[in-house]
Amino acid sequence: MTRSCMWCVVLFVSVVAGCNTGEGDPTEASDQAVTVDPCLSSCRMANMACIRDCAHDPTEGGDCGCPEANSECVLACPNGDSDLDGIPNGSDNCPSVANANQADCDGDGIGDVCDTLNANYQPATADHTCWTAKTMSTHNIPYFEDRVEHREHDVSSCHAADRWVMHSAGSASCNGKTDFDCCDGGLGTLIESTGDDPLFWCGTTNINKNECH
Repeated sequence: MTRSCMWCVVLFVSVVAGCNTGEGDPTEASDQAVTVDPCLSSCRMANMACIRDCAHDPTEGGDCGCPEANSECVLACPNGDSDLDGIPNGSDNCPSVANANQADCDGDGIGDVCDTLNANYQPATADHTCWTAKTMSTHNIPYFEDRVEHREHDVSSCHAADRWVMHSAGSASCNGKTDFDCCDGGLGTLIESTGDDPLFWCGTTNINKNECH
């Protein structure tokens, strides 16, 4: 990036910093107020300066990132409306994607159209062993893990499907031991603590058998 375009970026950053004052209520902004909003006016001025300097800088090939920088600048303005959904950025729960209804089924403050997880999951069952998994350590020593899982239910109005969550409850090294002795001796107490039978999970039929969802 050339010196002139670097100046554009610095100008945009300065504008954004000056806009985050937290003053005023963006929800009360009228069309007239938005038109003369100092933050938006500063963004327009910075954008014009970026376009002007870019036009005089042939080394950039006409691409100085002005549109992207302007979008970021406007997004930082509380009274702006980046997604044109009629909700000011400062009170929009998804300012980058249009969602005039502001739907937020799980109540986490992030609009459904922007939320990567529309659900409020809570445990519905306790952990239970689902796999006494045999694996190798970085030093090529075998060990067993007691992998447990529980079911979670969405308690929000999103009505998301239940999900299963698995994690390792503990492990035991098997150096110089048979698989059964390693599993039963090292994980037996842990398996019992989840209400499961070590003889079942460490026996020949089920040891290292993945029964997790």
